[in-house]
Amino acid sequence: MPRNSSLTFGQSHYLGEDPVLAAVSDLALLSAMYGLFGGYLHATALAGSVGFTAKQFLPLVEPWLAAMMTALPDYAERIDSGDHARDVMSNLSMQSVAITNIVAASRSLGIDPAFMEPIERLAKKRLAAGFGSDEASGLIEAMRGK
Repeated sequence: MPRNSSLTFGQSHYLGEDPVLAAVSDLALLSAMYGLFGGYLHATALAGSVGFTAKQFLPLVEPWLAAMMTALPDYAERIDSGDHARDVMSNLSMQSVAITNIVAASRSLGIDPAFMEPIERLAKKRLAAGFGSDEASGLIEAMRGK
């Protein structure tokens, strides 16, 4: 990496006296990064299976991911309140169909669906528990074992 004195990797944040807060925060941030990168890699492999190069796909996926990031404040509010059922824009029943379609299309196009299969399992678990009309933010409850 070229030396650049103006290069900044991030900010420091005091999270409290318990060192576990910093350690788990670090792992959680890495989890978000790997999830984002994994999603991008899976999407690029899927697009590539029909002839897109990564550079051709980038102008489609980059603004899409940026737009999807704007949902995070709403998801944070739903997660903290535990209310995944209010003002639902895109319910889990509909999202689950899309997820299952991605898994099936991946298989049929020779792309390993391993990245998407855990999300599909969590969605099916929530649907089976009767939460199909909730927002997809409710997947966190399945992750928490609820």
